[in-house]
Amino acid sequence: MERVSTILDEYSSEYSEIWGGDFRAEELDELDRLYPNYKEMEPEDMDSEIEILRRQMGTEESDEREDIQREIEYVSQLRRMKVWKNSETEAYLDATHNTLKEEVKTLVVLKRIAKAEVRRNNHAGHKGREKRHILRNTFSILARLETGNWD
Repeated sequence: MERVSTILDEYSSEYSEIWGGDFRAEELDELDRLYPNYKEMEPEDMDSEIEILRRQMGTEESDEREDIQREIEYVSQLRRMKVWKNSETEAYLDATHNTLKEEVKTLVVLKRIAKAEVRRNNHAGHKGREKRHILRNTFSILARLETGNWD
């Protein structure tokens, strides 16, 4: 899992300026109330919305243009954040998947080793039982020879 956190740290440092953006957290909350539903949009839908807003901006008065420009900036920042978050999640999942693949390979090897060890122990146990049986029979034969009792 150390490799996973290393990858996430690299992404985090690489994209940290995206989170800064033009707006503070309080402003983002306020803009979210003013312009609802953007947070739920996919980045591709946000691109389309930005294009629509840009076309609208050309036909509006000065005050309305500023509002539209602010909305465009807000949607652009949300889009950057969402794209970054998606890439971070994908990187995490890829790293986790690769780590798990390696762990599974290790577990498969350990399972094979354990099975071989069990077979070896079973074989050794079987040989031990055979030796004990032979020794018992040998002692039994020796005792009979000494006593002369063959019944």
